[in-house]
Amino acid sequence: MVSQDVLKWSVPVTLDPSEVLALPAAARDVVRAKPGVTPKVFVMNPALTESYGQFDHPELKGKNWNAIFKEAKEGVKSAKTAGSFIPAGEVVTIADSTIEKWQSAAGSTIEAKLVAVEDQTTFVFETASGKVIRTTGDKLSEESVQRAQKLAEQ
Repeated sequence: MVSQDVLKWSVPVTLDPSEVLALPAAARDVVRAKPGVTPKVFVMNPALTESYGQFDHPELKGKNWNAIFKEAKEGVKSAKTAGSFIPAGEVVTIADSTIEKWQSAAGSTIEAKLVAVEDQTTFVFETASGKVIRTTGDKLSEESVQRAQKLAEQ
């Protein structure tokens, strides 16, 4: 159980290993950098783009939360003061979307429906087989980005 002190400055999130691929790239990198036994604790900003610390079972056994999380807590505080603690953005869910062809910036295509747009920069697609694909606007063709943004505005 996490102490009340830790809960004052953090939000616990449970992550199943099968969900790692659905995380933003920065969060995937942090999770993969700390292999081994569970439980694992990652202190990240709400947008999951910056890490302030990673901790695993051997580190957490001592239960001296103030000492264990001191640097991570200071990192969060500094980022907030500097204005770089990026909050989680808006997620626009696309209702009743249909399967369409979407083109990458490299020219390849997928057939999927747009199901959500996160922070106006991350696009979430779902294929007919149910596979979820998350990608950023820089990896899509300009036309696909414009079409996706238009769908999100409706």
